[in-house]
Amino acid sequence: MSKETAVDGPWDQKVSEHLVHFEPPDLFTIHLDGAVAREHIGTFASLLGRAQGTFYMIISTAKLTSVDSQAKRGVGELPRAAGIAYVGASRQMKLILSLMDKVYTVLNYGKNSPITFVATEEEAGQWVDDLRRRAKTSVRA
Repeated sequence: MSKETAVDGPWDQKVSEHLVHFEPPDLFTIHLDGAVAREHIGTFASLLGRAQGTFYMIISTAKLTSVDSQAKRGVGELPRAAGIAYVGASRQMKLILSLMDKVYTVLNYGKNSPITFVATEEEAGQWVDDLRRRAKTSVRA
């Protein structure tokens, strides 16, 4: 891949069986398919690092089977998103992802990203739109 920035999109990038999609101006959608390994986290971090400022993530977990222990430890490499919506997570996966979010917050010096768990990508998109509106309102205040 060339030295494109995230704004050179929209674009798709396969990471093993996973798919990262960027939709300008600031939305990454990651479709996890199968197991997430340590090397995937590094690639995700590199792709997310192309963002020009604030960005949001929608992470589809419907086909996620597992996150290995090394990947969980590597979550601190991920750039901090302004919000993360998880789509289709099972009860067990919600617990794992919530714990990973706590690690992510600690590694980002207490700066957390709002997260939500939703059933559909449409709901996730509405949630991200709401975060964007609130961010614009708080900048004006």
